[in-house]
Amino acid sequence: MKKEILLLSSLISLAVVIYLGIPNGVNINDDKLVVEKHPQTNPVQIKNLEENILLKFDIVRLDPSGGIIMAGKTEPDIVVDIYDGNQKLSSVNSDFHGDWVWISEKKINDGLKRFNLKHRNSEGKVFNSEENIIIFFEKDVKENQKIVKIKNKNQSGIEIMNNDEQIKGLALDSVEHFDNNKLRLKGRSIPDYEIQIFLSQKLIGKSSVNSNGMWEFSINKIEFNSVDLEIRSSYENNILSLKTKILNGNIDQKLFFEKKIIVEDGNSLWRIARKTLGGGILYAEIYKNNKKIIDDPNLIFPGQVFKIPNLKQSVFYEQK
Repeated sequence: MKKEILLLSSLISLAVVIYLGIPNGVNINDDKLVVEKHPQTNPVQIKNLEENILLKFDIVRLDPSGGIIMAGKTEPDIVVDIYDGNQKLSSVNSDFHGDWVWISEKKINDGLKRFNLKHRNSEGKVFNSEENIIIFFEKDVKENQKIVKIKNKNQSGIEIMNNDEQIKGLALDSVEHFDNNKLRLKGRSIPDYEIQIFLSQKLIGKSSVNSNGMWEFSINKIEFNSVDLEIRSSYENNILSLKTKILNGNIDQKLFFEKKIIVEDGNSLWRIARKTLGGGILYAEIYKNNKKIIDDPNLIFPGQVFKIPNLKQSVFYEQK
């Protein structure tokens, strides 16, 4: 499976990671302690167990300075080796429940890290984890730190593990492209609102934001040519959108953020600029950005939709 993973550190900053041939992921339910009499195990069961050693990540925590805590599940009383790429970092022992925990002794450096698990049995056979952890780390900048679990069982795909913070806007957290031309999008927005998805300005579907502020959308058999992808969210009189391009199956690294506002009765360009740009004196920026629909900057009408420019530097001339 090929996937382009778009990891947003903010609404308009983006890091892209491309991985091919990620192993399949396996989900395991937590064990319950049950006292019972077990029947005698036959040799076939033992062989099957040896062929399917499970190595699973359940928890990954990253502090702003680069310290890591990991925990997961495997078979009881075995050695779990922890790797960053091909470099072995440490080994831990699972307990009689199959739980394991690792706390890093050293801080990781800025950049991209890929963690996986291995186990070598008494005969020297090596078992690899069917999940991988990707960490994008920038020291002391929490919003630029992403932890991603990659799985591949039944196209279960990826899970961003540290997106527990709700936002009052719109975020596109991941884009996955599968071999069967399936496209899956995941992100965050305002709880209980609606997300609209456009391809080349054509509405192809909608997604509801759940109570935790998460949304997800999939489309099958998409034609990957030069396609403009747009994610749009509307609330109150604001319209937010995120745009990028899909070029022959690849996701453009650039992500464009656009904000629009619907004019309400009693609005003026001065008031809109004060609300959206931080100062009424910036009304001229909105006027220049919407000259095609504004004949007179002193005369605007309810229902008009204005594009709000993205200024490189915020200027606050007035109190809101």
